[in-house]
Amino acid sequence: AEVATLVESLRLLVTVVPTLDDISTAIANAGVTPSLGPVDSAGLQFSVARRQVSDGDLYFLFNESYESRTDNIRIEAAFTDAVLFDPETGQALAAETIGDTATVTLAGARGVLLWVARAK
Repeated sequence: AEVATLVESLRLLVTVVPTLDDISTAIANAGVTPSLGPVDSAGLQFSVARRQVSDGDLYFLFNESYESRTDNIRIEAAFTDAVLFDPETGQALAAETIGDTATVTLAGARGVLLWVARAK
């Protein structure tokens, strides 16, 4: 009985979509936005993994291609600083940020860490 009650309460929160292609529209209609997004309609060129830390967000951006790629990435949340780090050495790299957009260039099969300090 308890499980049936929980299932029934969750049914109101679930959105069923007819095809995989409809998932992104359903997510957008629910008001969910990604923390990083593409500047243009081409979409992100990099794979992205995100971890929340106490004072911000840490993203691992990876170029799965064997060719060098440049991507303009919009940081969707309010932030005070954005810094790129070499994942092998931990050294800070020059990050080109203008407003809420960071331009990142990665060689083929390479990654970079992007640390974004959240605005308080």
